[in-house]
Amino acid sequence: MLKSAWFFVFLVFAALGASFLAATVSLWWEFKGAWLDFVALDSHLFLFFPTLGLVALVAFYVPCVVFTDLYWRHIGFGKLRFLLGFLAIAAVSQWLAGVLLDNPRRSIWEGAPGVVMADAGEPAGCAARGEPCLRLPMMQAVHNLRQVSHDRLGLDALIRNCAPSAKDALVERVRTLEKRRFCLASTPLSSAPPLLTDEECCKSQSLLLAATHANYSNAATRSLTSEVHALLLPLKVFFLTVVFVISILLALHHTKVEQHYKRYLTQMEIGLFAGALCILFFPVMSESFLHTGDVLSGSVGRGTFSAIVPIVSFLFMIWVLLIGLFFYRRRSDSRLVTMGRVAGILASNIGIIKYDVVVTVFVLAFGAGAAEAGLIGLAVGSVCAAVALLVAMIFFRPGKDDTL
Repeated sequence: MLKSAWFFVFLVFAALGASFLAATVSLWWEFKGAWLDFVALDSHLFLFFPTLGLVALVAFYVPCVVFTDLYWRHIGFGKLRFLLGFLAIAAVSQWLAGVLLDNPRRSIWEGAPGVVMADAGEPAGCAARGEPCLRLPMMQAVHNLRQVSHDRLGLDALIRNCAPSAKDALVERVRTLEKRRFCLASTPLSSAPPLLTDEECCKSQSLLLAATHANYSNAATRSLTSEVHALLLPLKVFFLTVVFVISILLALHHTKVEQHYKRYLTQMEIGLFAGALCILFFPVMSESFLHTGDVLSGSVGRGTFSAIVPIVSFLFMIWVLLIGLFFYRRRSDSRLVTMGRVAGILASNIGIIKYDVVVTVFVLAFGAGAAEAGLIGLAVGSVCAAVALLVAMIFFRPGKDDTL
């Protein structure tokens, strides 16, 4: 293969890897003692990319090099198609990042750390009395969410519907006795906290959203991490789009891939399969983030990201299944082929049919309920996975017999 293909992909991936780390490093620098709380709440941003995202970069390196060389040398008008495709994906990523950033529901870490830490709630100092506030201090609301997510398996019962649907003319509306529930946005957590109605809690959630948005809207009270996130989000969107498109195109051109890159097939298959499994964590972590956001802020204020996450989750699950089938396609052991396909179909069905259960587990393991030890464990595990992947790639280096 062309040395320039290896070098070009390396430069692109090095830039992507730096962008994956930058936002989390900025969060640590700004929020020091509270940064792990925000990592857990927004794990799809601050946990996935610096851990499993970097593992995915290692995994997709060889497939992307093969793809670049394939289009540069063996596809009709390949150079032009490659360049136009690269620019098109870059433009779409920039546009989509802008759409995602135009979100009415902002995160608390997007406010300057001094402002967020000094926030005393409404009215100021109300939390010290142990009674419901109009709005809790921001960091106390975060601690509420962390504690409740850690102690409970499933948070659906605490989600408030602050925007009830219009009356359906074909269905009788029956008035039911409303259940009072704990409100994370207004009430300090205790062994027996006061319980509020939906109307009372929705007012507190609206005040919390308004205060958070006010911090973000004012450049003087906006965090550096929010600026870094906005600047680098297009690169993260670019990465997810590129690996999705490239893996599909490699499968479509499998005849030419097998003809010209036979020595790299085992490396490619290992990389595609391992990378796909890593990336599958992203949509589930995103769903976990939305789920806990609904608990804290209610059902009002959802933006474009909330709308597209279920679609992205479905597409990536189908994608992982297709990658798994491609991975086992060349295997000569029919039993292994059958086992692989059954495992892929079973995993996808569990993900699609029991997705709510998967999200609940992820909230506890890798989301708002995650313990610090679990977050650190995922980081250490990702480093080990990246090293193991590099060793596997070296073991199946070109020139060795990769006949299966």
